[in-house]
Amino acid sequence: MTGRVTTGLDWLDEMLGGGLLPGTLCLVHGATGIGKTHLGLHFAHAGRAAEGREGLLLDMVSRGDSQSHLDYARRMFGWEPAVQPVPISGDGFWEAGRRWEYLHAFDYTGRPVERGAVSQEEWRAWNLQLQEKIRQAAAFCYHGFVRGSRRVVVDGIEPAANPADSIQHRLFEYLYHQVLHRQHDWLAREVFREHFLANRERVMACPYDHQAVTTMFLQTTHEVGIDEMLLRPLPDSGLEANANTVIMLGKRVQGGAVTRHLHVAKHRGSACSTEVAQFAITAKGLVREG
Repeated sequence: MTGRVTTGLDWLDEMLGGGLLPGTLCLVHGATGIGKTHLGLHFAHAGRAAEGREGLLLDMVSRGDSQSHLDYARRMFGWEPAVQPVPISGDGFWEAGRRWEYLHAFDYTGRPVERGAVSQEEWRAWNLQLQEKIRQAAAFCYHGFVRGSRRVVVDGIEPAANPADSIQHRLFEYLYHQVLHRQHDWLAREVFREHFLANRERVMACPYDHQAVTTMFLQTTHEVGIDEMLLRPLPDSGLEANANTVIMLGKRVQGGAVTRHLHVAKHRGSACSTEVAQFAITAKGLVREG
């Protein structure tokens, strides 16, 4: 593959030496309200011009308010992400013109997502829901990929002391390895299962390059200040170690005002800027300042 994948922000693409590398994972870290969701929407919407189809929005928030993706998308771009469910089997899956661009993975239950914060019974309930959500999320992604989407934004991820004990991280780990980067026909087998043979002809008529799928993973951090985040070493294992790109968003107090800043902490395989760029959130999304 050649070329770069735009983030939807020219100034950030410039900091990234031209954009993200296609088919890679980009982690975006920052505290609640710093602008992660806005950045993810810039990235997803840019797929319309770059690939002819917007990206997919996978909202994993499990407690509190929603991430407001639909309201932000409407305000920023006049984009109305489609949320209607698509049947996993039958002709409804292949119905012409059907779209499915936003999926809220979990119910708004108000429950913590880490094993240590719930009872044994609640943890079993989470795991039962996880199996159901894995198939639903796989169908959501496959449906988008065969219709031209090549971007996935995963949002609503809470901090986790041990990612293995987070139901959100467990779902994403499965999706990243078994869905996002799996050959199209093998993913179709996972989605359709006992109905695969009935759908095989259509599956083989709709191939796509799974190596072109680029993912942006938005994770909330306990750290709020950009300087505090810059001093934290990147882990040598887990998602941060495997990700091609890590972007940090944080705040500073300057001249009696709180300002927002962005830094590219890691961008493997490409030259990138070492600066800490100041930005602001406007009605149209993120704009660079200074």
